[in-house]
Amino acid sequence: MIFEAKTYTPGEYEPLLLALYMANGEDLDNEIEFYESKVSHLNPDFAQHVKATLKSSTFQKIALQERPSYFSEFEATILEALAFQPVDLPNYILSDRRLKRFMGNAVHNIVHNTSVQNDFETLLEGTFTKLPQHKRLVFLNWFLHGLNTNLENHKGRCSKPGGNCETEKSYEYRISVIQTLIEKESTKPATEAAPTETELGEIAKKIQWLGTQKQLAELFVELKKKGWIEKIEGKTIKACFTDSDSVSQYLKPATDKRTKEDTYENLYNGYSPIFYGIKENLNNTK
Repeated sequence: MIFEAKTYTPGEYEPLLLALYMANGEDLDNEIEFYESKVSHLNPDFAQHVKATLKSSTFQKIALQERPSYFSEFEATILEALAFQPVDLPNYILSDRRLKRFMGNAVHNIVHNTSVQNDFETLLEGTFTKLPQHKRLVFLNWFLHGLNTNLENHKGRCSKPGGNCETEKSYEYRISVIQTLIEKESTKPATEAAPTETELGEIAKKIQWLGTQKQLAELFVELKKKGWIEKIEGKTIKACFTDSDSVSQYLKPATDKRTKEDTYENLYNGYSPIFYGIKENLNNTK
C-alpha cells in the first residue's frame, strides 16, 4: 500500500499523490478503500491538502511530464472516489458530522457498489427531515450539486459511456430522488421562521481560513500564550472561521503539573509549529 495509517504533514501530500499517480491505476480503488478505513479519521484536513496539491504547479509539472494523458482521469478519480465536493458549504452543514457522513457514504456506495436497488430514498428523507425546515432545501441543493459534480467527474473517466455504465445509473437514480424531494419541499408552506438577517449576516461574514485546522488552533494557542487574548473559545473560532470543524479537539488542554501551564498534546503531536514567532504583548498587565 502507498497510503499509511498515520497523520500526514503538509509536506507529505505532494510525494503521496505523485506515488499514487505513478502507480498502476487498477490499484487506486484499493488505496482509496484503505484511506477511507484507516487514514481518513487521522487526517481531518486531507481533502483541503489534496485539492491544493492537485492545483499546485509543481505537482502538475511533474505529473504531466511523466504521464500527460493520465492527469484528467487521475484527478477525476480522486475527486469522485474520495467525495471531495467543490461546493461552499453553509456552516450548519459543514459542522454536522451526521450529514457529512451520510453524504460520504452515499458517494462511497455509488463508487464501490453500483446497485441502484437500495434504501437510499428512505435514508435521505430520514436524514434531511431532522433539519429545521428552512435549512432542508439548502442541504438538498448542496447534495444535488455535489452528486452532479461527481457525475461529471465520473464521466471524465468512464469506460462505458452512453447509458451503459451502472455507476452512472446509480448517480442518476440518486439525483432524481433528490430532485423529487426538492420539488416536494419547495411547495410546502413555511411553518418555521427563516433565519434572521443577523444569522444570515454571521454566516456570510465567516472568515475564509486558508491554512489547516491545526494551524488555526496553534495560532490561538500562541495568541493566548503571548498575552494577546485572555481565553480560547473553541465554539467562537468554529463560528467565525471556515474549515474549523475539528479545531476544538486540538484545543483541549492538559496542565503540566510542574510548570502549571496548559499543554496541547492533540495539537502538537506530529505537528510542526509555525506561529512561534508571535511577539509577547508587553502591554498586558494580567
